[in-house]
Amino acid sequence: MSVNTANVCPAVLTTLLAEDVQSPDKINARAGTLGALNSAENRAAAPTVKAAFNDGGHKRTVRLAYKQRTTTEDVDNEKDCGGGPENPYLEVDFDVTTYRQVKWKVKESTVRQLCREYSQIQTLLGTNISQSTIQANINRIQGGIGVIREMGQEFMYQAPGLVDSINLELQNQMALAFGDWAGSADNLKTFLVQNSDANGGGPIFAGLSKFYQELEKFGWTGTPHVIGSFGALGRLIGMGGAAYCCSQLGINFGQIMTNAQFRYFTDRFVANANSDNADTCAIFYPGMANFIQYLEYDNGNLGGKIDNIWRMSIPAPGIPGLKFDLRIVENGCDEDYDFIMGTYFDLFTAPDDMYKTSDWFEGVTGVLKGNFTQGS
Repeated sequence: MSVNTANVCPAVLTTLLAEDVQSPDKINARAGTLGALNSAENRAAAPTVKAAFNDGGHKRTVRLAYKQRTTTEDVDNEKDCGGGPENPYLEVDFDVTTYRQVKWKVKESTVRQLCREYSQIQTLLGTNISQSTIQANINRIQGGIGVIREMGQEFMYQAPGLVDSINLELQNQMALAFGDWAGSADNLKTFLVQNSDANGGGPIFAGLSKFYQELEKFGWTGTPHVIGSFGALGRLIGMGGAAYCCSQLGINFGQIMTNAQFRYFTDRFVANANSDNADTCAIFYPGMANFIQYLEYDNGNLGGKIDNIWRMSIPAPGIPGLKFDLRIVENGCDEDYDFIMGTYFDLFTAPDDMYKTSDWFEGVTGVLKGNFTQGS
């Protein structure tokens, strides 16, 4: 095609920066499992990524490292000057095999105008274009970025289907990873948390307290992440706390449901992955369930061009901290472009040797299944 598209990749990236697709007002309110796994707290506690490699396109692997904690058997009863054993990293090669993508067509004339608007921004702001620069000068450039705005919105339209497909797969994988609750051999616990509709449908604090107590048995730092659909616990979260201050016991329900206790994420696919039970929630502690990606083109955001395909990684619309790969395929005969946004990914949970055989947490993965029910 005759359009000068040498700057297609930076133009698309500028589109996403100008539209600020990861700003708080554009966050996917129901990002669900991806939102939980990509929370800042969970990402900070994730296993160390030592390497990422592939074998020529047949298999993509990420090498992860973690350590075991000590137990009472590692403690000495007498004072001495001897050194203890080394506590090396345990490494595991984790194959990333699942792939999801979404694709759509863009007319050549639209791409032409997009590149033209990008060139105009360069004229105004220079070649070192960053998100902060664009946002600081948005009033200066907004009159000439009509297509940039339109393209940014198109990415927001395309993202939900991809996010939903990934969330469903992640929940299917998480359902296979549920481990034991601390101090027991139970991989499912049920908590009666909501009164019947006939009795007002309000919270049952005894059930909530039992849930908190079960969480406290782990003794771990970090805020448990709870992912649920539209069952009893989700209804209580949706009600908010204002109407429940205070109970006859003086308990402020609103304070109980703050993030100091747990963080709640809504994802309808939790029910899909658990026998269509809307009362089931998936629960994990930070660092115990991890969204592992293999980004093929995450090379300073621009992965270069091969033949008629531009490649890059982009900020995922609506979910901070997440990226997707993007390919832009030129169709000369049809005078249009295929935009293909996707990623390789899988769910990594605690391996079998995360805890020593002498540890109270042997068999625990930190990924839990709980049913939160309503009285009849």
